[in-house]
Amino acid sequence: MSMESREYRGSSSSSSGVGNDPFWLLMTAILILALVLVGLPAIVGGFIGQRYTYRSLARFGWRWSAAIWLVGALVSMLLLYSLFQHGLVPMMQHEVSDYIQSAKHYQLDLFRWPLGRLWSETWPLWLRTLVGLPLWGLWFETSTNARRSHAGQLLVQGERERERRIARGKLRARKRTLRPERLPDEVDGEMVMGVPIEGDEEQE
Repeated sequence: MSMESREYRGSSSSSSGVGNDPFWLLMTAILILALVLVGLPAIVGGFIGQRYTYRSLARFGWRWSAAIWLVGALVSMLLLYSLFQHGLVPMMQHEVSDYIQSAKHYQLDLFRWPLGRLWSETWPLWLRTLVGLPLWGLWFETSTNARRSHAGQLLVQGERERERRIARGKLRARKRTLRPERLPDEVDGEMVMGVPIEGDEEQE
C-alpha cells in the first residue's frame, strides 16, 4: 500500500512538474499565438457558430448539432488539404516569421512595428483559413459536450450521495425509536409520546 502511494505521489508530482515547466508554458503560448495569427476569424466564427447551432438545435438533442459540425469539418479538411497543396504553408510560415522578427527588433514599441506590411500578410491568410471554421466549430462542440457530460456526472453523484445520507438518517432514527433510553423527541418531524412497548416491538 505504501509503495502504491509513493508511486502515485511520484506520478502526480512529475505531471505537475511538466505542467509548471517554463519551457512547456512558453511553447503553449507560442502555439496559441501562432493559431491566432494564422486563423483568428475562423476561431471566433467557429466559437460563435457552435453556440448558435447548439442553442437553436437544443430541442432536437446535441447529436444534431454535432452531426452538422462533423460534416462541415470533413468538407473543411478537404479544402484545407487543397490549400496546403497550393502554397498555404509557406504563407503561414512567412507571416509568423515576420511577426517574430518584429517582436525581437521592436518588442513592445508597437509604433515602430511595420504594421502595414504585417497586415498585408495577415488578411489574405485569414481569408484562406476561414475554410477551417467548421473544424473549430467541431472542436468547441466536442469540448462543450464533454464539460456538460462531466457536470451531469457530478450532479448524479451528488444526488446519490444525498439519497444515501437521507437513508442513513432514517435508519439511525428507526434504531433510536427501538431504544427507550435514546428515544428522540421527534421522528420524521412528528413528536414522540411515550416509549414502545416490548410486545409491540415483537409484533413489528
